[in-house]
Amino acid sequence: MVTQQVHPEGPLSTITDRGDTSRRVIAYTFDAGGGSGSARQILDHLKHNDLPSSFGLTGMWVNANPAHARRIATDGHHLINHTWDHRSFTGSSSGASALSRASRLWQIQAAEAKFQSVMGKGSRPYFRPPYGDIDDTVRRDVGAVGFTKIIMWTFDSLGWAGLTSEQICARLKRAIDNDSRGGNGMILLFHVGCQPDADALPWITTFLRSKGFAFGTVPHVLAP
Repeated sequence: MVTQQVHPEGPLSTITDRGDTSRRVIAYTFDAGGGSGSARQILDHLKHNDLPSSFGLTGMWVNANPAHARRIATDGHHLINHTWDHRSFTGSSSGASALSRASRLWQIQAAEAKFQSVMGKGSRPYFRPPYGDIDDTVRRDVGAVGFTKIIMWTFDSLGWAGLTSEQICARLKRAIDNDSRGGNGMILLFHVGCQPDADALPWITTFLRSKGFAFGTVPHVLAP
């Protein structure tokens, strides 16, 4: 595995949970850390509807699902490094001790090496922390190896928490309708392993298009 040069005194990575609010654009992001889940259903929907999206992938998921991973790349979707095996860097969600700096760097670099070997491209400078667990030590450590953009989210479907597809759709409609910026620049979080998320996508895509949204990857939505 080729490791990245570490710059211990570099600036803290920036944290972003929303893109440019001056444009009627929105981003789908899909995290994948476990089984293949609804990958084919999601990818078919995105391809059929011409929806460039971002995928937060763990190295372990790419290793276990190389065909789906290669399709994500060949279909033109954007990659976000989501670590090797989805362990919390801070321990705040898992109840475990925070990972050491060496372990954090290994998690990132091992995932990045797997991306390159399977998909032929990497995800730098985009990183998404497992569970959303973040503090300044994480910002420092990931930034030291070039992951200067930490991508969070504006809206979490909560399908992983047991919501049905109908409840996910209703929550998103309320979020858009009640948002002070009209939903502009929102980064939406779904999970590949969550069937309700996949089942909700057709309605969500139709609804967002009826509201005049265009769709883009995270880099596209962040760009002013």
